[in-house]
Amino acid sequence: MYGEFVLTQENLQIPKSGKIYSFNEGNYKLWDDNLKKYIDDLKEPGANGKPYSARYIGSFGR
Repeated sequence: MYGEFVLTQENLQIPKSGKIYSFNEGNYKLWDDNLKKYIDDLKEPGANGKPYSARYIGSFGR
């Protein structure tokens, strides 16, 4: 399939917030300072006392 989506569940929704972030940090040194600060802040404990978890999958994309 290309350019199509398959509905696998009725009323499927994306959560408003989560506990995981995903970035390719391999180019961190090239990022804008504001983006670096944002990602660095995600790694610090938040209101719940826990930092976000990092997940990165090297998906192939066009």
